[in-house]
Amino acid sequence: MKHVVHPQTFAGLGYEQRQEIVMINTYEKGELSCILDVVLQYTQVTEEEFSSKHKSNDIVTARIIFSSVSRELLWHRLKMIGKVMNRHHSTVIHHVKTTQDLLKVDKSFYQIYHKCLEEAESKLTKHGFEHKGLPPSLRSQVRTTRGSDSNITQRLVFTQTTSR
Repeated sequence: MKHVVHPQTFAGLGYEQRQEIVMINTYEKGELSCILDVVLQYTQVTEEEFSSKHKSNDIVTARIIFSSVSRELLWHRLKMIGKVMNRHHSTVIHHVKTTQDLLKVDKSFYQIYHKCLEEAESKLTKHGFEHKGLPPSLRSQVRTTRGSDSNITQRLVFTQTTSR
């Protein structure tokens, strides 16, 4: 249910109340639920497991992917992403940082993450949701380089972005 408040009443509310209304209305648009559906489909985790307190490897992987994909495509507030997972915003920060490390070393995580990212982006577009996303030049990429001994090596390159 959307919280419809007269603009003058909304302006008179405290900061926390205004933010709560904005977060509820944002989630009810369905943007985050589209991403959540994609992540749950690829990781084969149920929604109950996802929002539970369990910390098994597959559940945590689903949460990490959801946090990072949501942040990369939608740039929602960390508090809103955390609320979907029944977690604190600092958990989302940790997940985004962990994603960067896992993409460097874990091939299966890399494949699942990019499949979820592409599928979520296409699903958001299909349902008509606006998603900012990062331009391809700023996304995490794997670049192929040649070493001095003519061996081809792959190197994961990240570009630092700000949230402001």
